[in-house]
Amino acid sequence: MRNLIFVDTETGGLDAECDPLVELTWAPTFGEPKTLWFGVQEVPTFIDDLIKFTERGIAGRRSTQPEIDEFLKASEGNTMVAANPAFDKAFIDAAGLWQFHYRMLDIESFAYAKIHEFDDVPSMKNIYDYLVSQGHELTEPDHTSRNDVLAMREAFLILDSL
Repeated sequence: MRNLIFVDTETGGLDAECDPLVELTWAPTFGEPKTLWFGVQEVPTFIDDLIKFTERGIAGRRSTQPEIDEFLKASEGNTMVAANPAFDKAFIDAAGLWQFHYRMLDIESFAYAKIHEFDDVPSMKNIYDYLVSQGHELTEPDHTSRNDVLAMREAFLILDSL
């Protein structure tokens, strides 16, 4: 059986061919999330505003090879769960870190199938707002890879139980 690995990336832009991977947080279904850093020194202002790059002081952070190897081992042949899996896959692949199975789970499509009140595929923020309105407690997604992974995993576990 494949394990689910929840993943979110933050990047220096929208094009995996020319924009850098800034950070990647991953987590198994149960267990602490872990973040990989890729040594990015600066990002465009709109990205800085979105992911709080300067505020979080992440310029130049770089993960060690053992941390990267742990991610590679955890992801190998397993199923990536993401809010935008095609986007995340492109950046993970461009960084030479793609080890997942070719099947991916899109949490937003999963939520659309589980919650019949959405007229269209919801964003992670829509999923968060809906689940909170139903009395669930979740980490608020905020465009930091760690909080987005936590929110995604918490939402998945709630949705999976419906």
